[in-house]
Amino acid sequence: MKKTDEFLVDRLIWKAKKYNFPTNYSFFYNELSADVQQYLNVYIEKFVAGKPVLFFTSPSKKWTLVCSRQIICNDNKDVFKIIIQDIQELKPTVIDNASSNKLVDLRESEKLEWHQMTVVDKEKNSYILYADKGSDLFALWNILLMAVRLYD
Repeated sequence: MKKTDEFLVDRLIWKAKKYNFPTNYSFFYNELSADVQQYLNVYIEKFVAGKPVLFFTSPSKKWTLVCSRQIICNDNKDVFKIIIQDIQELKPTVIDNASSNKLVDLRESEKLEWHQMTVVDKEKNSYILYADKGSDLFALWNILLMAVRLYD
């Protein structure tokens, strides 16, 4: 069954509301100022990305925009785009950065400091997505988990 952009937007908004959107660093796209929307629209190819829905930023000004079909991310150097349907795996960047023979201690207090996650696509390309630390990052993570499952 092919899902419409309207259906996907509705699901993304529904899931975001479960995480008490908006916060200090996460926003509904439609509630952003006209200036911010105009800035983000430069990066959105509507026929590929679909409709912009959620915007995550961080104190470092790195940001992630979740659209109905694509994720757009700016790490303050480059802007990259990932088709949601092409996502194979989501994982903590702290684990991705650890050496293969080092055990990673994932204490709850350390998780509250996480501000980035790694996304791996079906071609094994890795991308780092950004949000504010703690609950905003985990909201992004869980929203993306749902979005990926909607495309399965």
